[in-house]
Amino acid sequence: KFTVNAYAVPVNGVLEVYNVLGELVHTQSAANIQCDVELHQPAGVYTVVLRSDAGKAIQKITIQ
Repeated sequence: KFTVNAYAVPVNGVLEVYNVLGELVHTQSAANIQCDVELHQPAGVYTVVLRSDAGKAIQKITIQ
Protein backbone atom coordinates (compact mmCIF):
# COMPACT_ATOMS: atom_id res chain seq x y z
CA LYS A 1 0.00 0.00 0.00
CA PHE A 2 1.24 3.49 -0.81
CA THR A 3 -0.16 7.02 -0.93
CA VAL A 4 -0.10 9.40 -3.89
CA ASN A 5 -0.23 13.14 -3.22
CA ALA A 6 -1.71 14.91 -6.24
CA TYR A 7 -0.50 18.45 -5.68
CA ALA A 8 1.02 18.72 -9.18
CA VAL A 9 -2.15 17.85 -11.11
CA PRO A 10 -5.70 18.94 -10.27
CA VAL A 11 -7.80 16.13 -8.88
CA ASN A 12 -10.81 14.39 -10.47
CA GLY A 13 -8.65 12.24 -12.67
CA VAL A 14 -7.46 8.67 -13.05
CA LEU A 15 -4.50 7.02 -11.39
CA GLU A 16 -2.79 4.24 -13.37
CA VAL A 17 0.07 1.95 -12.36
CA TYR A 18 2.23 0.21 -14.99
CA ASN A 19 4.81 -2.54 -14.47
CA VAL A 20 8.30 -2.51 -15.98
CA LEU A 21 6.92 -4.13 -19.16
CA GLY A 22 4.49 -1.24 -19.65
CA GLU A 23 1.45 -3.33 -18.74
CA LEU A 24 -1.38 -1.62 -16.85
CA VAL A 25 -1.62 -3.44 -13.51
CA HIS A 26 -3.88 -1.08 -11.54
CA THR A 27 -6.29 1.77 -12.17
CA GLN A 28 -8.53 3.82 -9.92
CA SER A 29 -10.24 7.18 -9.79
CA ALA A 30 -8.33 10.03 -8.18
CA ALA A 31 -10.97 12.36 -6.77
CA ASN A 32 -8.93 13.73 -3.85
CA ILE A 33 -5.55 15.38 -3.40
CA GLN A 34 -4.38 12.25 -1.57
CA CYS A 35 -5.07 8.72 -2.88
CA ASP A 36 -4.31 5.46 -1.11
CA VAL A 37 -3.31 2.70 -3.52
CA GLU A 38 -3.56 -0.97 -2.59
CA LEU A 39 -1.26 -2.67 -5.11
CA HIS A 40 -1.25 -6.47 -5.13
CA GLN A 41 1.82 -6.99 -7.30
CA PRO A 42 5.28 -8.50 -6.76
CA ALA A 43 8.26 -6.40 -5.72
CA GLY A 44 9.69 -4.28 -8.52
CA VAL A 45 9.71 -0.91 -10.24
CA TYR A 46 6.38 0.62 -11.28
CA THR A 47 5.33 3.78 -13.06
CA VAL A 48 2.47 5.75 -11.52
CA VAL A 49 0.58 8.05 -13.89
CA LEU A 50 -2.00 10.55 -12.67
CA ARG A 51 -4.15 11.89 -15.53
CA SER A 52 -6.71 14.68 -15.48
CA ASP A 53 -8.16 17.16 -17.95
CA ALA A 54 -5.37 19.57 -16.95
CA GLY A 55 -2.52 17.18 -17.81
CA LYS A 56 -0.61 14.32 -16.25
CA ALA A 57 2.09 13.61 -13.68
CA ILE A 58 4.41 10.60 -13.86
CA GLN A 59 6.47 9.06 -11.05
CA LYS A 60 8.46 5.84 -10.78
CA ILE A 61 8.21 3.90 -7.52
CA THR A 62 9.88 0.79 -6.15
CA ILE A 63 7.85 -1.79 -4.24
CA GLN A 64 9.95 -3.98 -1.95
